[in-house]
Amino acid sequence: MKTGKILNKIIAATCAAVSLVPLAACGSTPNELESRVDEYGNKIVTIMFHKASGTPEATAYKEVIDAFVTAHNNEIIVEAEYVNQSAGVNQYQTTLTQKYKDGGGALYDIIAYDAPLCAGYAQSGMLYNSTELLGDYVNEFVPNSIPKYNGNVYGLPIQEASAGFYINKEWFSKAKIKDSEIESYKKNGWTYDDFYKVCGKLKSAGCSNPVDFQLGSSDKETRTFLMYPFGYSAGGDYATADGKTVTNHFNSENTAKGVEFIKKCIDNKYTNKNIGSTDFLSKKQNEAGSVAMFLSAGWTITQLKGSYSGNFNGGYGEGWDILPYPSASKASAASATGSWCFGITDNGIRDKSVAVELIKWLTSAESAQTIADKTGMLNARTDAKYTENTPEKFFRDQLLATGKARPAMTAYADFTTEFNLMLDDFTNGGKDVLTTLNERASSLQDKINRNR
Repeated sequence: MKTGKILNKIIAATCAAVSLVPLAACGSTPNELESRVDEYGNKIVTIMFHKASGTPEATAYKEVIDAFVTAHNNEIIVEAEYVNQSAGVNQYQTTLTQKYKDGGGALYDIIAYDAPLCAGYAQSGMLYNSTELLGDYVNEFVPNSIPKYNGNVYGLPIQEASAGFYINKEWFSKAKIKDSEIESYKKNGWTYDDFYKVCGKLKSAGCSNPVDFQLGSSDKETRTFLMYPFGYSAGGDYATADGKTVTNHFNSENTAKGVEFIKKCIDNKYTNKNIGSTDFLSKKQNEAGSVAMFLSAGWTITQLKGSYSGNFNGGYGEGWDILPYPSASKASAASATGSWCFGITDNGIRDKSVAVELIKWLTSAESAQTIADKTGMLNARTDAKYTENTPEKFFRDQLLATGKARPAMTAYADFTTEFNLMLDDFTNGGKDVLTTLNERASSLQDKINRNR
């Protein structure tokens, strides 16, 4: 047993990419294995993280796992794989899918996955229905953060995310937009017309790019995450609750009113796809090509507090601030939500008790804060505390008030493709909004129908 305990410490502390022994090699089919144990009788649980070993987030996961192993007297081995994301998130998903297809226990007991992929993974059988396993523990999390499909729970949120419009207050001052107006928008929300008016003032004050929507981003999911809320912001939606029908949803009148906001900003030359990815952060007020507003998520906070802080005198509330998503009315306000989750897999291991212990440990109050502190993302637990008048508190409040998840559908990858084609149509011009939405909805519905 002593040797086994030493092995536990080595794996939990240093394992960056372990080779899992296929269950079939033990002479069992996946459905015949009760649990994993080593030669010393120690229990084994495997997990795949979505960050490369050595990154701040991976370091937080390693710290949490080490604490888990210690708390269990080194009698549980945690075999963890940290995926190098230089290959991209799509490669991560491909790896998961292939290991699931390989069978024989190759798939990890717990995986990290992006929230909107829940439906596809659940329907395919990759994720284990954890509704009964987790029970009332899910009540400790923000409801919209819990990954569900057809009413069942398929994991727990690692963290949460929100987004909004970061603003350069020097530009707002130059455009004679008062602090009281900014505070009103923050507290009470603002409409599309309010947004257009602000952009017009910024343009008149000499700002060539009043706002950057990140239309030029090469990351399709980033574009989707940042801009999908506009489809909801006039009372529209993208699909039925089961994700099987998008006709008359993706292309509904109210959805069209919402996404038309993006197109109007393009047509009025308030934004474009050629703005540099760091122009808002790096260019000062009077530089050519400077940007006054920047649609981005919580990860930008660490940049503004760090390497770019010198471009925004006074920090949050003084040099820069954040405004919420505009909407057709206060009643239809919507904002981005959803991040990565941990899910227990249906990998042929019947005894899920160790996996449940680990997933609860990873998402406990202490662990969740350890991870959030490293990532700068929001803590998804209901008991998380935030300091007043901070950007983190702004995003947390917005998440609770107006956060609306991306559509839950097994064809989510196809949704992302069609949503990005819609954005491309807007930036390229030549089509009205409803024509574009009709084409995209028809194409997406065809893809959904073919895969039923």
